[in-house]
Amino acid sequence: MTWNYTRALGMTTAWDPVNGLAIGKQESCDPVVRQDLTSQENSDKGMKATLVPFPVGVNGKAISNAEEQYPLLLFRNIVYFPMTWNYTHDAFGWTTSWDATNGFGVQACEKAPGADAPQTAALNIANGGQLAVQGDWIYMNPANKYYGPNSLVKMKLDGSGRQTLSEDNALSINVVDDWIYYTARDKAADKNLGIFKMKTDGSQRTQISSAGAYSVWVRDGWIYYIAGNGLIINGIHKMKTDGTEDTVIVSGRVGCVFTLTGT
Repeated sequence: MTWNYTRALGMTTAWDPVNGLAIGKQESCDPVVRQDLTSQENSDKGMKATLVPFPVGVNGKAISNAEEQYPLLLFRNIVYFPMTWNYTHDAFGWTTSWDATNGFGVQACEKAPGADAPQTAALNIANGGQLAVQGDWIYMNPANKYYGPNSLVKMKLDGSGRQTLSEDNALSINVVDDWIYYTARDKAADKNLGIFKMKTDGSQRTQISSAGAYSVWVRDGWIYYIAGNGLIINGIHKMKTDGTEDTVIVSGRVGCVFTLTGT
C-alpha cells in the first residue's frame, strides 16, 4: 500500500501514531502508476515481514489481524494486503482477472470514454494504417492489393451503410474531426504518391504533399511522417495539415515513428 499504488488504484490513505493506518475508496484513480524501479541491495539477509503492529481500518471498519486467515504484513515500513476476494472485491471494489498469459490484472476505476484511443491509433499506424475508427464509423482500405482495384471506404461498426469515398490505395489512415488524412500508394510501381486529405463524406479530396511518406500521424494541427520512396528513407518530417512548413525533425534512416499525447 504505497502512496503511488493506492492513488492509482482509487484509494485514500491516512496515518497517525494513535489510530494507525486508515484506507478508503475515492471516486477516481490517478492516471499513471508511477513505479519506483530503483533497487538497493539488502545488507541484512535476515530481514523478515512481520504482522502489522498498529491498528488498520478499511472503509471505516477496523481490521482484526489476529482473526484474518491471511493477515496484513509489514515489510520495510510498507503494509501489504493479501489479494483475496474479501479485500479486492468487497472492500476495495476492484475487478481482478487471471490467466497464464497475461498474469494477474486489476481494474480499479472505470476507463474514461476514449481512454484506449491512443493505443488503438498506435496499433493501427504500426500495422500500416489500413483501418481507423471514429465514432460509429470505420474508415478502411479493404483490398490493399498490389494489383487490381483499391478503394477507401467507410461503413458503420455493424457493417451497414458502406460507402466508397475514393479509389485510392490508402494507408496510414488518420481521422481527425471531419477530415481523413492518408497516403496513397502505387504498389505495382513501389511508389508513394503523397499525402492526401478529404472530408469524411468523400468531398474535398486534396493532395497536401507530393512527398513520399510512410507512417503518417496527425496530431494537434501537424502531420508527422517518415519521408521516402521504396528503399530510400529520408528521416522524420513534420508539416502543417495544409502542407506548409515541411520541416526535417530527424535525418537518416528510421524504422517507425509514434507520437504521444498527455502529460
